[in-house]
Parts: sequence; structure tokens; C-alpha cells
Amino acid sequence: MVPDSVLRNSVSWLLGVLAGDVAAEEATAGFAPRLTEGRDLVGALAKRFAAFGGQPADVVSFERVGPAKARAVVVCQGREWEFTVAVEAAQPHRIAAFQPRAVPSDAVPWPDIVDRLRGLDHRTSELPEAVAARVHERLLEAVQADRVAGLCCGVIVDAQVVHREYVGTADVRTFEALDDAAVFRVGSVTKLVTAYAVLDLVEEGMLELTAPLTAFAPGGVEATVEDLLLHRAGLPKDLLGRRGAVALPGTLAEAVTLVKPAWPVGERTEYSSLGYELLGLLVEQVAGEEFAGWCARRVLGRFGMAGARLGGVGAEAGAGAGAGVGAGRDVDRHAPSSVIGTEVVIGKVAPVTEPADPYRAAGGMTADLPSVLALAQSLSRTGDPIVRRLRAHSVDAGPGVRFVPGGAIVEREPGPVFWRGGSTRGFTAEIVAAGDGSAAVVLLGAATPAPGLRAAAEDLVRMVVGAG
Repeated sequence: MVPDSVLRNSVSWLLGVLAGDVAAEEATAGFAPRLTEGRDLVGALAKRFAAFGGQPADVVSFERVGPAKARAVVVCQGREWEFTVAVEAAQPHRIAAFQPRAVPSDAVPWPDIVDRLRGLDHRTSELPEAVAARVHERLLEAVQADRVAGLCCGVIVDAQVVHREYVGTADVRTFEALDDAAVFRVGSVTKLVTAYAVLDLVEEGMLELTAPLTAFAPGGVEATVEDLLLHRAGLPKDLLGRRGAVALPGTLAEAVTLVKPAWPVGERTEYSSLGYELLGLLVEQVAGEEFAGWCARRVLGRFGMAGARLGGVGAEAGAGAGAGVGAGRDVDRHAPSSVIGTEVVIGKVAPVTEPADPYRAAGGMTADLPSVLALAQSLSRTGDPIVRRLRAHSVDAGPGVRFVPGGAIVEREPGPVFWRGGSTRGFTAEIVAAGDGSAAVVLLGAATPAPGLRAAAEDLVRMVVGAG
């Protein structure tokens, strides 16, 4: 347990960095190496949080939210900010993660809307009534803890969908009820579809996992296709200050000139959205058509994901067949969604009307509950060759965790689970499936941050195993 004094000092030190009161060299040394290697973090922070430059900031409240994590409310130039800071457990307790977020002007206190939200809740279930009631109670607990304005839940037992629940609203401005047609942004859940697209090319004999990326884009990253799938290509999570489709525009050959490894290939396993964005561009090059169109035909159609879309040309199911790579790159960059996401800052909820610019292959998918349930069901289709390939490749990613293409296997009691989460501004999605295929849970939330949804999904899997 990191002492409170260390966490308080870390918040104050970070405010000093943003104000420009800490020398660049000292500031860089105060962050965990994975945040700074190969990138000018301090310079990027100065640009992104220019409002703090040379300005006094007051910490008006502080609370511990984990063994090495704290949340503080800060006021700078009359505006409230929420600072979440996590530090390394070992001395010198460098900052491992941080997230300053301003309170939006249209944010509404949670107590002002919660009763109206609860009036919209509804469910259909084939679970025993006692189990369905426990599922409902656990969902309400998670929704209350994270201030989630809208949540769709689906439960699979023995490969069949046995429970659907809709908690809250699709739009906090209008209080429209949720249903199966509600389309959410699902963030990094997209990576599972991208992994399937790559493995499909391998199964078709069009690509080899051992092929180096330089075989397709000379002078680029010295990593194999499998290295990229398993996050061991030496790449950082993203390009500092440049995220989404605009971070890696154009073709694979153009994109690799913008990506610089932070570590030697294979030296360590570090989660990377950049790696999956490169895989999406590789799919385009090898398949000879737009990523969205290829995935619509070869992955979304394969698994019955009729309500899922990917951004870019060919985003509509089947529309990308035969489309030339690179044609109209900026057309339909954002896949459509019908749910309005929300940001939660110091207990207040605000609608997100302008979504973050997503990575296409690493985080650009939108989907309804039936489609993400179909994706979760795909994990138990062991007769499908690309599912078998996914299960056959893994790499150690830390204590009790192994990365597989598109997701992770996490050791839990009573047995391992497959996990694939996703988060983009205003939205959080979780897929948790029992390793033996007996049960799976999908949660689609219209809120960020919503860190409790993953634990809720894991609890629900344990709750429903054998309850169908």
C-alpha cells in the first residue's frame, strides 16, 4: 500500500509539471519509462494542458481509490478538474498513469437523474428468477458506483443467450430507453475483429504469421505479424498527441514511416493500439480492399454481427467488396452509433456529442448488443479454423495474464477467463467468457470512466455458470 503522503505529493508534483515549474529532465524522470520512452511526454502535456501553464492550481479534495491510486479535485482559473493519478508500487513511486479531466459546463449531478434512469430499466430472461434478480442487483451496483447513464447486458450460458438487460438511457438528454437496436461505440473490442481478419488471411494462405512486416513495407517495423497480434513488436500504445485514424493515415508503407519502436522486438510485452492499426493496414494491402469492407464480409458476416460497423469506406456490410485501397480514405471515417455516450467527472454526468477520432482497426467499431453477443459466442466455436488459430497463440503478459490475438486469458477462480475490453470517450465495453466456453457476459456502457464494469462482468460469469 503506497502511503497517502506519496499519492498527495504525486498530485502536487504533476500539477507542477503542467504549470511548467519542473525542469523537463526531472519531469521525464518522474514518469514510468513506458510513458516516456520514444516520446516527448512533457512537451505533449504542455500543449494539451496549456490552461495550467504558469497558473496556480488548488487541490480542493483528495481520496484514495486504490493501493497506489488517488483521485483529486483541482481548481485552476476557476474551472474544476478531476485528476486521477496512479504510481508505481516500488520506490521511487514514479507516476504510472494519470488522467486530468475538466468538468464539462453541461454536466449534471448524478443524484438529479438517477431516479428517472431507474424508471427505464427492463429485462428479458430465461435464467431462474433468483439468478436473474442477482444479475440485476450486481448491474445496479456497478451502474451506481461508476455513474453509468446507460448499460446493455447480455448473458450467454451453454452457447445460448439467456438474459438481456437494459439499464438506463440511450441519451441522457432525452431519456430514451435502451433496447437491442441501441448502437454503442465499443473501442478496443474492435481488436478482436481485426485479429480474426488477420487469422482469416492466414487460413486462406494469403499471409503467414511468421512473415515480417518489412516484407510488405520495407524499412518499417522489424516485427512479424504474430508479434503485432501479441503486442510484442516493441511499439508504444499510441503516438503521443496523435490518436485515431489521423495518427496513421494512408497506406501501410506510409504509416510505418511514422512509427518508431520504443523497445527491441520481443523484449517485452506492451499493449499497443498502434500495432493493431498497422495490422488493419496490412489486411488492406494483402486483401486488396478496404479494411471495413473485408471485415464486413469475412468476419462480421461469418459470426452473424449484422448490427456492427467499422469506420471508413465499406463500413456498411458488404459495401467494401472490390473497393480500391485508399480510395476516399476520409469518407465515413466514423462508424455510426445511436447511443450518446457520457463522461463522468467528480460525480457529474455530461453527454459526449463529439466522439473521439478512433483508430479504425484498433478501436473504430460500433455495434449493438446482439452483435457483440455474437462476437462473444464466436469464442466457443472451436470448430471454426480462425477461432482455433486464435486459441493456439499466446504470450505471457504479466502475472496471471496471457495475451492472445485480439484479447487476453486471465487466471481467475475457479478457472481462466477470456477478456476483451474497450473504452473510447463516452463508452466502455466488456466481454468476459469462461475459458471452457460454458458462459459469457457482454456489457456495453455509455460512460467513461467505468472501471467497475470489468469486475461486474467477471462476477456475472461466475454467477451464471450452470444456471441456464
